[in-house]
Amino acid sequence: MYNQSIKYHLDKFYGDNPEFGEDGGIHEKWAWLEFGFFKIPFPNFKSRSDIIYLHDVNHIINDYDTTWKGEVSVSAWEISTGMGRFLTGWLFASFAFGFGILTYPKSVYRAFMKGRITKSLFKMEIPKEELLNMSLKEVKQITNHEEKVNYQPTTSDKLRFVLAGSLSCLFFLSPFIISILLLITL
Repeated sequence: MYNQSIKYHLDKFYGDNPEFGEDGGIHEKWAWLEFGFFKIPFPNFKSRSDIIYLHDVNHIINDYDTTWKGEVSVSAWEISTGMGRFLTGWLFASFAFGFGILTYPKSVYRAFMKGRITKSLFKMEIPKEELLNMSLKEVKQITNHEEKVNYQPTTSDKLRFVLAGSLSCLFFLSPFIISILLLITL
């Protein structure tokens, strides 16, 4: 499987997760955020649909599933490695990371620390077709996922986690905080 192309792995990923739609739903007008029985629609902005395949490749190279635990873990990893110039990616990942701090703190901590020693596809900006034609093995190599290192987080890494986690929690909780403040003042 390591020698199969990223396109092969993405097709399999989308086949295993049909709720995402063909090609991750990039052609859909709306994307959906599911919380148990609730489905919250939001516009599938072009800036999101242009990069969602990178997020999905990050699931693949990190072996994170699409449960909430997997989503918050990949988001923590993305925040840690950096998302370059992709503001939409930063916003979605920060929101999920904040949720993850509150729900799966150990998983997001491990994912964040993994991100301190691996590299981001967002920052590499490899053209999509070129990336899709690369093998999983090649992508894992260029993102340092092939390294089997016993990494010990530094004090700086831990402080980055606390800062990024605090900001992400504040971002995630801001709609609730604003709602409570509005209710109090009415």
